[in-house]
Amino acid sequence: MNLRGLIDLIVDANVAFALLALGLVLAEGLFWALGHGRAYAARRRLMIAVFAGLLVLPLVPMVGRWMAYPAQANVTDLLVAQYLKGNISMSATDFVGLLSWRHEALSVLDRGMSQDGAVLMALAVLAILTTRACFVAFSMASIAAIIARGAVIRRMAGVTIVVDDQVRIPFSTRGLRSYFIVVPQALLTDPATLKIAIGHELQHIRQGDIECEIVSALLSPIFILNPAFWLMSRKWRRLREYTCDIHYLGRSGCNAKLYATSLLRVARQAKGDTSRGVLDVLSVPFVGRAQVFAGSARSRLAERIGVIADGAAPRPHLALQGVVAAGLFALVAVGGMSFQKPPSWSHDRIMLRTVATLEHLEQMNGLAVRSSW
Repeated sequence: MNLRGLIDLIVDANVAFALLALGLVLAEGLFWALGHGRAYAARRRLMIAVFAGLLVLPLVPMVGRWMAYPAQANVTDLLVAQYLKGNISMSATDFVGLLSWRHEALSVLDRGMSQDGAVLMALAVLAILTTRACFVAFSMASIAAIIARGAVIRRMAGVTIVVDDQVRIPFSTRGLRSYFIVVPQALLTDPATLKIAIGHELQHIRQGDIECEIVSALLSPIFILNPAFWLMSRKWRRLREYTCDIHYLGRSGCNAKLYATSLLRVARQAKGDTSRGVLDVLSVPFVGRAQVFAGSARSRLAERIGVIADGAAPRPHLALQGVVAAGLFALVAVGGMSFQKPPSWSHDRIMLRTVATLEHLEQMNGLAVRSSW
């Protein structure tokens, strides 16, 4: 694959993610309108559907080749067909320009930038992507080092609990075969907080939050320049923590006041810890840190305590969840079709191009007649 093909692939992936993020925002707006804004578990499942849809998106064109019309069709071809039927009111020239906006934008960029400038821009983008990939790799190595130097205090059903004297925040992660929960040595003197922290991380493991965090971290170099990715990451981390807090309290019967006090105690101990950044990648910490677009860590902690105080909300009806999920998957399918390149020029596209050419010639002739006056 050449450099232009790689850039096209990255652009397609980022546009697709923005499309899915828009779908999620609309779906959540529907939840709030129907009084289900506090249904954090259902909203979390929608987030998982968004990420799963992004992974499935590249397979849509492959499936389309095995299926009959209209899965073989490109969304552009469908729009062209509707235009030729008179269902879209627009001049042919403007319509062609609308369909080819991306190609024209890239062409203008190519024409307006010198070869050296294009190389510098490509190198700058590559440097940003590489820096993020290196940070993910550094986080992976740092977490592995923490687990290796820590002392194992318990093993149970595929989960290993490790104590370390240098970390300040409990967190969970996983290897190829098992999960790990790492707790600070300072918590050994506080059995109540230690129990809550371990129970909280076990709930994250049950929910599959670690796998989602790892997939998100591995994909992050591709989307590092996409604001939609960071906004969705912020939303995901909030929803997973709200869901985990509520489910753990319901499962364990722990007192909400004691739980909130434990959160505050751990957050206070972790204040000023400069190594916290690596724990927000490839792992799920008990208390997070301030992030891009996420506000301060204090305000996020206050929101969590507010959710704990409010308690669990009624679940949306399964039919509503199914309809919203189906809409998201439909959005994924349409997005996949829209990024397919037509195998060849169809009759409709040739006809549209002909109409646009005739329209352009008519405009040129009109200008020539007016200039002769």
